[in-house]
This record gives sequence, C-alpha cells and structure tokens, in this order.
Amino acid sequence: MKPSITMAIIFLAVVSIAQMTRFFLQIEVRAGGIPIPPWWSLPASVFTGVLAIWLWLENRSKKR
Repeated sequence: MKPSITMAIIFLAVVSIAQMTRFFLQIEVRAGGIPIPPWWSLPASVFTGVLAIWLWLENRSKKR
C-alpha cells in the first residue's frame, strides 16, 4: 500500500472517530460564531468512515 493511501485512510478514520465522539459527548462547536448542531456529526462520521473503508477495500483488491 502506498504511504499516501495509508495516510488518507488513517486521516479519514481519525476524523470519523472524532465526529462520533463529538456526537456522543454533545460537544459544542461554533464556526464563525454560528453553532453547529451535534447531530451533524453523525452523518459526517458515517460518511468519513465509509470513505475510509471504501478506500481500504479498493486498495486491498488491487493487490490481488
């Protein structure tokens, strides 16, 4: 596996875990003074997690 692909998978997985943590702990986040609802972290977590898994599976299947 190329280092850049490995780093992308790790980055997406970390973002997914961080978003899931924010969702469960109900951590408040503001962007430009506007509050971002914690429930937005759930779809963000699923999206980045799916991307990480998809990239990992795609890269794994190219080795065969």
